[in-house]
Amino acid sequence: MKAKIFVAYHKEAELIQNEILTPIHVGRDFRTSKWLEDNMIGDNTGDNISSRNNRYSELTAQYYAWKNYDKIGSPDYIGFCHYRRLFNFNTREEFPLNTIGEIEYNSRIIDNTFYEKFSLSKENIENVIASSDIIVPAPTNVKNLNNKNVYEHYAHCHNIKDYDIALKILLRKYPEFKEAAKTYNKSDFAYFTNSFIMKKELFMEYAEWMFSILFEAEKYMPEKPWNKHDRLMGYISERLLGIYITYLKQKKYKIKELSSVFIDTAIPVVFACNNNFTQHLCSTMSSIIENSAPDEEFKFYILNTKKNLNYLNKRIISKYNKNKARVIYITLDNKADMFNNMPLTKSCKHISIETYYRFLLADLFPFYEKIIYLDCDTTVLTSLTKLYDTDINGYYCGVVSDVLAKDSMIRLNLDKYFNAGVMLVNLDKWRRDGIQQKLFEYVEKNSDKILWGDQDVLNVVLQDGIKYIDKRWNAQVGEYEHCNDFNKIGEEAYILHYIGKVKPWQPGNKNPFKEMYFKYFNMTPAECKIIKYNIYLLKYCIKYFFELLKKLRKTFIWYDRENKQIIIFCKFYKKLG
Repeated sequence: MKAKIFVAYHKEAELIQNEILTPIHVGRDFRTSKWLEDNMIGDNTGDNISSRNNRYSELTAQYYAWKNYDKIGSPDYIGFCHYRRLFNFNTREEFPLNTIGEIEYNSRIIDNTFYEKFSLSKENIENVIASSDIIVPAPTNVKNLNNKNVYEHYAHCHNIKDYDIALKILLRKYPEFKEAAKTYNKSDFAYFTNSFIMKKELFMEYAEWMFSILFEAEKYMPEKPWNKHDRLMGYISERLLGIYITYLKQKKYKIKELSSVFIDTAIPVVFACNNNFTQHLCSTMSSIIENSAPDEEFKFYILNTKKNLNYLNKRIISKYNKNKARVIYITLDNKADMFNNMPLTKSCKHISIETYYRFLLADLFPFYEKIIYLDCDTTVLTSLTKLYDTDINGYYCGVVSDVLAKDSMIRLNLDKYFNAGVMLVNLDKWRRDGIQQKLFEYVEKNSDKILWGDQDVLNVVLQDGIKYIDKRWNAQVGEYEHCNDFNKIGEEAYILHYIGKVKPWQPGNKNPFKEMYFKYFNMTPAECKIIKYNIYLLKYCIKYFFELLKKLRKTFIWYDRENKQIIIFCKFYKKLG
């Protein structure tokens, strides 16, 4: 048996390749690079639609394989997937799945570990697919995406009129698919990504069926001049593939579903935020994006509760759902009771209960080996890749010493003491060593010893597994004398951390780096600045009102203690007894 699975690329990325997995550059006719040309074949030779990749997306590879089958070796099985979404051929192990039913592989490096983890050897791939007519990704439950069924999901994400046109053409050309189309569109489960592996004969039938529908449908869907890369046929074909799979199921074909592996190259950055820190979180995220490398992507995870981070502030933060970043809220309402009795520092009112959410990091992010945790009062001045790539194998986290380390070391009888505002956390080691349970146990038994909230707890529990990194990654700056050393480091800092009670956004502060805060705050969404200034205006108006009231009282109202009378001075004299 001979198999070939094309892995579609449209830009430079980690190369995924072996005897079966074959990279192919889609859209080479109008978008290419030396790396793509040197490392893989293109979809623009022979009979092809490479120039129409803007509408057909990864389907240009399927068309190329269909029309040039002899040139690709005439395999018995032909398959397609993406450079960031592949099949998992490891059928022996169970992996945790995300909300859309995928396995997340969070790494920007593809090495032997990846191939072994998902059993991507030639022999194993052939063994898995040998007994099936078609292999498809395990479907996604669209109810997890807040949709009723497949049809409604398309209507929610795209223009449903386009899909309706394709359905009419499908039923006119292939009326035998009527029941399958009806069943699939009403289904909870959808087959996304245009990925599959089929027997040669079945693929030839499918390609003829699919492209005959799409080519005719496209006649009724002219390109919009403002959206020349609409991927419209790619979106429609995903649903048509689901209908085709449903039809094959009804005909009792041998269909195998494999989980998909999503290769997530985005750097995970975690924050804990409430309503009071929304604008400062936005400033931090702006600084990360503005100072990122061209190929860097981020996932900003916001730990919150609905009570402490309202809908309006979430909408403002979500303005960062752009090309380089995606904002994801992790709402902990069902876990909030776990933190009811956590001790807080009365002398620092800006330290809130959200700081303890860090205890749950290992459980909240089961797909990640490590994450970056940042406080909201930070400004990032360089690419975070260097920090994320720091080797912390064998350590619980990579951190920087705290400005009050000596005092805290004496108070807690520790050899070292770190600041928890910037942490590179080894989640695998946290999970293996049961750190979450140990953190809660320490608070339960030693709440009277805790002064600086969860930072004290983390220092005690993680004490023997800490790696101290370059102090520039957490330059704790401020107008206080004990910040002097870090203020010098701040001149060359990678991350500025505005510590203490007086913050750079507070009137009258003397923070030596406050201009850096405002530089990136001014890059935040307009709504954030409007709310900030409206809050200041409201506070000013309230303060002015009460000052005026006090002044008026002193001018026109006098209380006679001896006679217990209120005297009001106006145009006439009047006593109230």
